[in-house]
Amino acid sequence: MNGSNLAGSILLIGTITVLAGRFLAAADEKSPTPATGQTSPIVPADDLTAQVDYYVRRLGETLAKKDEFDDAAKTRVKKDASTLAALALMLSLDGSGAPSKSSATALIAASQKLAKTDDYESAQAAFEEVKQSAARLNQNPADAKGDSPADPLDKAKVASLQLLMQQVPVVNSTLRRGLNADAERFKKLQNQLAGQSATLAAIAQTIWADTSTTTKPADVSSWHQFSDEMRDAAAEVNQAIHAGDQPAATIAMTRLAKSCESCHAAFRKDDK
Repeated sequence: MNGSNLAGSILLIGTITVLAGRFLAAADEKSPTPATGQTSPIVPADDLTAQVDYYVRRLGETLAKKDEFDDAAKTRVKKDASTLAALALMLSLDGSGAPSKSSATALIAASQKLAKTDDYESAQAAFEEVKQSAARLNQNPADAKGDSPADPLDKAKVASLQLLMQQVPVVNSTLRRGLNADAERFKKLQNQLAGQSATLAAIAQTIWADTSTTTKPADVSSWHQFSDEMRDAAAEVNQAIHAGDQPAATIAMTRLAKSCESCHAAFRKDDK
């Protein structure tokens, strides 16, 4: 090979290498966030555990007095217990090892049991299990190594889709009010707002596997897409809140609302 041909070959190889690098980089940028894999990059575990503590406290308040355990209180217990299960599922998928998967799975089981109760005594007994399971989330991961292995988890049946969907507007409206507040109040509410956005991400992750509203394969794909969009938009809100970027959080909140509206248009039977 003469000098000119050798130089041309080297130039061609260099060009192909650069183009290949650009192609791989572009593909990586467009790769979707794994729908059922590790969730540690999605929302911080600290936000999730703080929300677990919040819902445990709220359940304790709802169950404080037997004579106040009316139908509204029963519904609130079921919704909050279902939300706890969703938060625990998100924690069980976290790849950091804290909390242990068995601790998170135990909280799912206890929350599911509480969500199925209809009388005060059963609710109180189940709530004690919830409190014990939630307390184990905060133990040192090294102390959790002796835990029993987590039972196989049916992700499609972690929590009632209907109850989670009833919880979404409650969390969403409180979050939206905080994002629309003045800058000083936004700063004061940062931790609370971060937790609420993490809760919405956990709910979206949980409903991903529940395809009970779908009737054909194409619907399953759409359901997964909408769930991914909701989860990722909630995660963007969470990240912007942590960064103290109120305008960015508001923009991400708009994307979150759009994903919900699109999903409702496709799947809410009462709208058809």
